[in-house]
Amino acid sequence: MSKTLAIVLLLIVLLFFSLVIVGVIDLTPEEPPKAEGLFSAMFLTAQSDCDRSETSEASSEGGHRLTYVLSDSQLDGLGDCTLFWTVANENVGESDEQFRADFTMDKWPMIGGTASLVNFTDSQSRTDISWSTSSSGSPNIAQEGSSGYSNDWPLGAADRVQLVINTQPAVADDIDNDDQIEFEFTIAGVPCVLRLIEAP
Repeated sequence: MSKTLAIVLLLIVLLFFSLVIVGVIDLTPEEPPKAEGLFSAMFLTAQSDCDRSETSEASSEGGHRLTYVLSDSQLDGLGDCTLFWTVANENVGESDEQFRADFTMDKWPMIGGTASLVNFTDSQSRTDISWSTSSSGSPNIAQEGSSGYSNDWPLGAADRVQLVINTQPAVADDIDNDDQIEFEFTIAGVPCVLRLIEAP
């Protein structure tokens, strides 16, 4: 091996260990943070609404459950619900770190066991719902199928997450009196529920 090559290799080794010492290269990377427990999420009841008049509404379970009571005539014509959460990144880390947050609608009502209350897109490829945030910069939410995700949620940042759910009024018409139907969501690792009750 020539003297020049040996010097080059030595410089590469010294550079590598220098980067390890200053933390640029991590020889023992930690597991990526899990969403559960690292974000907080609560329904914003004042902003959330359906396109029909509710008899009453209530938030419970620390803001993780929202319940609407509607009369038969109001629930029969249900066309959409617009839900809002306040979501905050409560991770611990460097001030310039950004984190991933995922948003999913995990379950929605099937009326009569087979008819989806939630509408589907024209292609029938996914449910007709849309996720977004209220901010113009980060965090941003991208939609993939029926789910949303953010890869740029800054440490300590809070934002308002919006979900628009388009429903099928003809299916809503088949909901029986005293029925309680639920939508289940996971908002940045936090389970949340929307309950609709048809008043007797």
